[in-house]
Amino acid sequence: MKDIPEPKSDLAKLYRQQRNLIISQTPQLSTFVEKEADVLSRIAEIAPDSIAAKEYQRLMMLMREKDVLSDDSKKNAFAASYRNAMQIAMPATAAYLNQQNEMSGLTQDYSLTQIDLDTLREIDRRAYYDNDMKTFVSQICAKFDEIPSAPDVQRYGQVFEIYAEAIVLARLRDRNVVVRKIPEGKESSPDFECETEDGKTFFIEVKAFNIVDGTHRHKEMMLDALDTQVELERQQRDGKKIAMAANEIAPYRKVGSDPGYDPRSLKMPIDKLRNKFLQAFKSSQFKNGPTFALAVADRLIIPGGPYSLAPYYYDDFQSGSCVSGIIWQAAYGHEGGAVMRMPEFEGKPGYEGVLNAPGLFVDEANQFPASGLIVFYRETGARVAYGLAGPEIERSGWTSDDTEDVLRTVTDAWNDVGNTRFFELAETVEKVRLKKLGLQHSDRK
Repeated sequence: MKDIPEPKSDLAKLYRQQRNLIISQTPQLSTFVEKEADVLSRIAEIAPDSIAAKEYQRLMMLMREKDVLSDDSKKNAFAASYRNAMQIAMPATAAYLNQQNEMSGLTQDYSLTQIDLDTLREIDRRAYYDNDMKTFVSQICAKFDEIPSAPDVQRYGQVFEIYAEAIVLARLRDRNVVVRKIPEGKESSPDFECETEDGKTFFIEVKAFNIVDGTHRHKEMMLDALDTQVELERQQRDGKKIAMAANEIAPYRKVGSDPGYDPRSLKMPIDKLRNKFLQAFKSSQFKNGPTFALAVADRLIIPGGPYSLAPYYYDDFQSGSCVSGIIWQAAYGHEGGAVMRMPEFEGKPGYEGVLNAPGLFVDEANQFPASGLIVFYRETGARVAYGLAGPEIERSGWTSDDTEDVLRTVTDAWNDVGNTRFFELAETVEKVRLKKLGLQHSDRK
């Protein structure tokens, strides 16, 4: 049984105390208010003279009143004040939740569901001291304001694109990278200008990769979610105590009937990932200097974790098999190279077929000009960044060591064409496995 996390702010602690007076403390109770209160408390510390700080103090005063959560009038006053505080202190989060509430019980949009609420709160918080984040918050709110009525698949996708740039900027700031947001102009240019520790300039271009068939597939998935909700309500009307219905998330499936779709395929995501890099990134975005192509792939599925950066790796599922790493193959795989996947059951072949096109960095006819690839992805609830070093292309003052330094700083795991960092990938996977078991590396026997 999982314990409810202890709140951090005084407001959240008071809320917990008041709540425990009138209801039983169980793991099923929502900690949503406490999380919001913790963020609001941090904002009040950052900007003590702000309207948000004044609203926080008002909430503290209300929460100290007797019976605030049991007396209806006091409870309603606190709820109203709380909603007002959230609108003021965390406008992007409030706008996001307003959209989600409009669709609640009806359907859901895949782009919105892939926005992590805690991360969005953090973006709101950073906006109080980071002007670039403040711009992103304003852009998110403006995009939501453009929506005449929910749902609006196209604008939800645009919100996700702004969110994608914001989380990249947050990662760069957290890794102490000197970074400047490049203003958008008439000509295509990278999103961020950065510096290495020794003062060398490099650039990062960010793209938020969409699902296959984009807007049309999003609308189809939204209709599927609506059908699921209708089925749940039908079962409830029929008197079933437990209503159950399945809703498939298939980001690589084409819209409509797709008889060739195989949810277990690795060749398909390799092809799609390679093609998305080629379509999303333009040559003009690499002309300023050493530039890294960064894809936020939350709306896709990247199987293999860090091992997706290896040409092949061993997976011990179902007695073990040799599996292709989809990011490495998309970048460095050769036409005709074997694609291996986990067999459906023991004894079934793991060979899926061959690559029909060369990888981004080995296509002699059209070699991808990036200094490296970086893929952002949410994996088991945590943000990860995986990178691949590009080929050694001669650039004035820029070396392969500089590329490696950037990848080592920005990513959680990286590799190259020679698979020279596989020992680090294996180490990363092993640490994750031991952490799940509650062990440390020194505990291994």
